[in-house]
Amino acid sequence: MLNIDRLTQNGILFSKGYVSSPVCSPSRAGLLTGINQVEFGHDNNIGDNQPGFDEQFLRLPVRQKTIVDNLGGLGYANGLIDGT
Repeated sequence: MLNIDRLTQNGILFSKGYVSSPVCSPSRAGLLTGINQVEFGHDNNIGDNQPGFDEQFLRLPVRQKTIVDNLGGLGYANGLIDGT
């Protein structure tokens, strides 16, 4: 049995939480990749950036592997649901 399957059956209690960025998009990128987002250049939110900010560092690079890529390789089905 895989660890992720054990988590779904038994659950887990997280008593403390930490984020790697004070803004949402980079923090999510860090969570989805398991890597500090500054390492692959995603360290700012996409909208309303400061003047002079390098746009190269605004989004998650397509080449960056995420948890979805890793779980797909283990046979898990992945999908996206747009709630709009």
